[in-house]
Amino acid sequence: MVLALVPTAVATQDVLFAPKPPALPAGLRAPGAQDPTSAGNAVYVARGGDWKLSASTCDYRSERVVGVFLTVPGGGAGARCDGAAPAVLAARRIHTYLDPQTGTSWIFGSLPASARQVTVSLSETGARSSRRFAALPTDSRALASARLPAGMRVLVASVPGAPEVLGVTATDARGEDVLRCEGGRCSP
Repeated sequence: MVLALVPTAVATQDVLFAPKPPALPAGLRAPGAQDPTSAGNAVYVARGGDWKLSASTCDYRSERVVGVFLTVPGGGAGARCDGAAPAVLAARRIHTYLDPQTGTSWIFGSLPASARQVTVSLSETGARSSRRFAALPTDSRALASARLPAGMRVLVASVPGAPEVLGVTATDARGEDVLRCEGGRCSP
């Protein structure tokens, strides 16, 4: 009976835990970047057909920041604990990445637990548009194992081409704003 449980335990570990990024050379750090006092395990919190989103916590004395990293066919992008000042990391919850392999732009990030829908305002060649996406639930086992906020939701969306993201607004079940992002900075 014990032997039958071991492969399942190993498989669960592979499903939850994501690889840690290599150390960032000092010359690539943004001004004010700090090493966290502690960094949680990187875990996969959500997956789709051709993408995986990992998240981890970054603790800086009295502040906890959630960093996310999206992996897609042509590479990936996201936030690192040691890549920017803690206040910058805390304000930048939504990220974008142009996948050079597919020509697809990915918009992704962490959302409050109450988020249910996300509206993304875009501009491409001067034409403005809005797209709506679901706020995706996350793997509760992964959240607990990495000390991430309970019930945290995420945005993982793709759009063709390379539009500029003008703003992101997440709303709750009643349609009330729970997160607004403009110019790379978010506020509840």
